[in-house]
Amino acid sequence: MFSLLTDRFVQDAPTLDELMLLRATCPVPSLAAIKPAMHPAVVGVVDRALAFDPADRWPDARAMRAAVQEAWRALTDPPPGAARAGARPAAGGGASTTQSSKAMSMLDASRVSAKGANRLRELWGSGSSLLARSFFRR
Repeated sequence: MFSLLTDRFVQDAPTLDELMLLRATCPVPSLAAIKPAMHPAVVGVVDRALAFDPADRWPDARAMRAAVQEAWRALTDPPPGAARAGARPAAGGGASTTQSSKAMSMLDASRVSAKGANRLRELWGSGSSLLARSFFRR
C-alpha cells in the first residue's frame, strides 16, 4: 500500500543484505512524512501495517480489512453536518470527485491480481533495486 500511494519503496538499499538489515533495525517513515496531504485515516492504516514493533501491527487480516473499510468511508462520506437534514448524499459520497477517483484508483491498483502485480511492475519496472529484480524474476 505504501508503494502504491507514494510511488517509492518503503525502504531501499543497494543490496538485498543491506535492505534486510535496514528493515530489521530501522523503523519506516510515516506515510504522512512522505505525503502530508494524505487523509489521516489512510495514514493510520498504512503506518500501523508497517509498525516497527510487530505488537503494534494489525493483529490479523480481518482487523486491517475493517480499518481499510473505515478509511474508505472516511474518504467518501460527507463530513458530519455537511448534508442537509433529510437530503440523500450525492452518488459517490461527499468527497470531491477527484478525491473519490483517486481513492478508487488506489483500491483498484492494490487488488491482489495480475492487475495489482502489473501496477507494482509499473512502480518498480525499472528494476532499480535488487529486491524488485528478485521479486519479479521469472
